[in-house]
Amino acid sequence: MGGHSSLRNFDIREAAQHKQQTIRRQHKIVSLKQKHETESESLIQRQGDLTNTNPSD
Repeated sequence: MGGHSSLRNFDIREAAQHKQQTIRRQHKIVSLKQKHETESESLIQRQGDLTNTNPSD
């Protein structure tokens, strides 16, 4: 009986570890997405600056 409960504890620990890994992976994807968004934003800003520096007259 005692061996069965230890096996159950192992399953719970495995499940918790897997959950953490999944969260970490999702977090990595989110941070990559944010990085990409900020890069494209700065690119748009840079293009806007270029058009602003052109003399209008």
